[in-house]
Amino acid sequence: MNPPAWREAIQVAVTARELLIALDFDGTLAPLVPRPEDARMLPQLVALLEQLVQLPATTTVLVSGRAGDSLAACAEVPRSMRAIGSHGAQWGTIEIDSDGNRTFAAKAVALSAEARHLHTRLCAAIDDIVATHPGTSAEYKPAGVVLHVREADRQVGQDALQAARRGPASWDGVTSLAGKAVLELSVVRATKGDALKKLVAETGATCVLYAGDDVTDESAFHMVSHLDVAGVSIKVGEGESCANLRVADGAELGELLAEIARQRHHLAHT
Repeated sequence: MNPPAWREAIQVAVTARELLIALDFDGTLAPLVPRPEDARMLPQLVALLEQLVQLPATTTVLVSGRAGDSLAACAEVPRSMRAIGSHGAQWGTIEIDSDGNRTFAAKAVALSAEARHLHTRLCAAIDDIVATHPGTSAEYKPAGVVLHVREADRQVGQDALQAARRGPASWDGVTSLAGKAVLELSVVRATKGDALKKLVAETGATCVLYAGDDVTDESAFHMVSHLDVAGVSIKVGEGESCANLRVADGAELGELLAEIARQRHHLAHT
């Protein structure tokens, strides 16, 4: 059997003095599902994350578009694992209480009075769109709101997205970010690329590995190639991308990460 195409490319991560592993959640560690609250990680990745967070000279972080609380509720990760929500607007850790409940521990997103008012208007505007487009739904975040259309009839979903783009997405002070069957509107500017740059500075990483599946991950892929450290960017699934590696799905990503974990563990003990 031929070795995977990525085996040689990951050596820069295997041998890094300080490695940062940043991973998207939906569509990357967890298969996409119609209802975001039903998403769960692939079982083999749950055990793998336990290994990754214990590796020496390695920092593993979730970087998700989800709000922190939503991410914590679905991501079966080790206690106190670092996590970034809302595309970089929320920074914290996922904690587990004595009953096994997971929560997102982080500072509240600081918004000005003007931004809070705009956030309220955004939520109301998306609520109005959802009310007239069956099958769509709203997800509320501390600094924004997401319109989900995956469960709607295709034309209804397109109409809802168009209404959002022509309406609240065009307001002053609002930034929009399109993903797979979603449109996020926010009163703060935050991208996964900016979050990744900050993570590298905080951790002192000499190499960064980022994996994601959506168009919202492209800013991180782009950042990987423009940082002053070595980098590996991994597109999960199909679609155009500026990432320098591609894997078919979360299962193959798990194989890649497991190989990195195995080799880094071996190097640390030889």
